[in-house]
Amino acid sequence: YTGYHAQTDALFEAAVTEMRAAGAVIVDPADLATAEEMRDSEGELQVLMYEFKRDLEAYLAKRLPISGKSERDVPRTLDDLIQFNLDHEKEELTVFGQDMLERCERLKLTEAEYREILATNRRLAGREGIDAVLQEHRLDAIVAPTGSPAGKQGPGESWTSSSAGRPPPRRWWGIRLSPCRWGSWANCRWA
Repeated sequence: YTGYHAQTDALFEAAVTEMRAAGAVIVDPADLATAEEMRDSEGELQVLMYEFKRDLEAYLAKRLPISGKSERDVPRTLDDLIQFNLDHEKEELTVFGQDMLERCERLKLTEAEYREILATNRRLAGREGIDAVLQEHRLDAIVAPTGSPAGKQGPGESWTSSSAGRPPPRRWWGIRLSPCRWGSWANCRWA
């Protein structure tokens, strides 16, 4: 989770040095054996796109028409929404395109394929990934850079971010802490 940006690495190393100075025991390396496999896989994105389309279409199906608009003006599917955006391009697509919406629409996964990919993702990230590292090294937490710059959390993540600095171009950068028992801060002595 380091090695992709020099400024991020420098800030992260400074933060780790401060944690050591404050009495933290740092185990490094504590690498995930499955990191490369997860990075090279499309599984995470496939699950994200499948769930996004499924949940967006469930929302759209229940949506009521805006006052003064007819039922036919309300997109009911992702394909309807894509077409609505194209029909109202000047209002809807001036800042962002809809490449990801179109990718989600093209994704053809069955429920069974989705569940298999989801199970693989959970195994690689959990039992064979983070859980294995926590157990092998008897860790209370995992600390890693958030990115360059710090991004948004994904669904179900239990990470917390802390600012680690604001170097040029004046974007905030940070580190993330993950609790020792996934999702349970109460079990961590340092929380």
